[in-house]
Amino acid sequence: MVKLGQSPTGTSGDESNLIWDAYCLLKMGKDHYGKPWPFFYFGGLGENRAALMLYVLMPFQAVFGMSIWSARLTVAVLGVTSVFLMYVIGSRMFNRATGLVAAGMLALNPWHIYYGRLVNESNPFFLFLPLTLLVLAGLPFQNAHKRVPRPLLAGVAGAVVGLACYSYPGTRLSLPVFILAAVLVAWRGWWNLLRTRKGAVAICAMVICVSVTFGPLVWKHVTDPAISKRGKGDAVWNSSDSLGSSISQVFSRYRANYGVKFLFVGEKGRVRVRARIPDTGQFHWYMLPLFVVGLLAIGKNLRSSYAARILLVWVVLYPISDIFFTNRGPHPYRSAPGIPFLILLGAFGAVSAGSWLAKRNRLAFIGAVCLSQIAVGVSSVRLVRKLFFDYNQQPQYRRAFYAEYVEAFEWLRPRLEGADAVFCTGTRFDQGYVISLVALQYDPKQWFLDHREYKKSLVYGKWDLCIRYGKINFMYGSLGHAEFDRLVNNGRKDHVYLIVRPGELQSASPPIYIIPGPNREALLCVYECLL
Repeated sequence: MVKLGQSPTGTSGDESNLIWDAYCLLKMGKDHYGKPWPFFYFGGLGENRAALMLYVLMPFQAVFGMSIWSARLTVAVLGVTSVFLMYVIGSRMFNRATGLVAAGMLALNPWHIYYGRLVNESNPFFLFLPLTLLVLAGLPFQNAHKRVPRPLLAGVAGAVVGLACYSYPGTRLSLPVFILAAVLVAWRGWWNLLRTRKGAVAICAMVICVSVTFGPLVWKHVTDPAISKRGKGDAVWNSSDSLGSSISQVFSRYRANYGVKFLFVGEKGRVRVRARIPDTGQFHWYMLPLFVVGLLAIGKNLRSSYAARILLVWVVLYPISDIFFTNRGPHPYRSAPGIPFLILLGAFGAVSAGSWLAKRNRLAFIGAVCLSQIAVGVSSVRLVRKLFFDYNQQPQYRRAFYAEYVEAFEWLRPRLEGADAVFCTGTRFDQGYVISLVALQYDPKQWFLDHREYKKSLVYGKWDLCIRYGKINFMYGSLGHAEFDRLVNNGRKDHVYLIVRPGELQSASPPIYIIPGPNREALLCVYECLL
């Protein structure tokens, strides 16, 4: 939870969209488009995004107000909670040692740490929680000697499974697949459980509660095409591709999700820079041999252990929510629901190897533990340096989170009341209006009173582009100039702030505020004038 507002510095359009709409719900009971209490999806910059995360953010905003920090505190709490849930899953499916090691690995995992600092619907907590409840309910996700069916908890688990599907579309796709696959590979355990009275009640309770919560979402997908608006046009194949070509592209993307570059190196230029820590893979290098050992240990226990079979099929299916969609390389957001399975695989490998070695040579076991602690320490120090120091010094990462624009609008916040108008450049600021609303800590009530003007995004046609709300105007090419010309010609002097890139404004007066980059070069200039 260290430096939540500074690493990364600034915020993205996706983050700001969730932060702002959650605040609108909290204060006004509707999203910023005016839709009251959205359940299946909210406006989401015109993309129709999953609404569940809004309701998770609201309690923290009620206590701490709307800010980047309070929103990231929310996901940090989810991330810390997920570490405990990882322990429960590992200890229930295998043993306490595996649960403890898995929790420790998750706490230090770059993928998990980074997504525990970003406000995004793909937070793995929405997969950790239902899986934890399923294993606690005594259902066949673990070996028979550990199972005592608990009907009430099974019903709660079923309800949470359905509700979790209202989060990120990747979770909506992958979570039912993961559960169905687990049932299929452990079908005999489910059949034996169904033949007992208490087990049958538990299974029925789970199925009924899943149907009650997940059923309306399925029906919405069948009857309302708007719910899938965000995913349209994102398929990894083109409409003109042959079946063979489409299958080949899906397989290529599937294979890339297991690649060394994606998992351990970090592919430069292959995914959006804001989706990863610079020059860092999704896992530390010490996990690679543990994955291999974990697979060998699973193979050894495959016939006797339901938990081993389930973990294997989960590892095989982990990229399911990413492989059908286009992007430059594997997308960490979409693959994030697979984090717990890969962590559990590494933990199972570590405990299996440690147990084998301890029985044969205790001195070698102690040496291996010491070496592993050194590897963990070195990797953790490197991660801390990358995330808390290197990240904010690299211009491309600051640009990805619009750090200079956030600073400009935070500077403007106490001065906005005295201004008649603000004009901001739209250069590399396509989702600027939601970012400015968060940085200004804007009042939702005022937002709904303001005159607002929308256009379609100049870069991504599916986004809505707000070029004006209240006093704030954004200049995108020729867009936004009409209001500027109106002020010039209205016959009075108006107090105006101009936020521009260096060189975009020819002015005899120097800027009153300059936002520098990490190399001390000017990124934005603020001018004050009378029009």
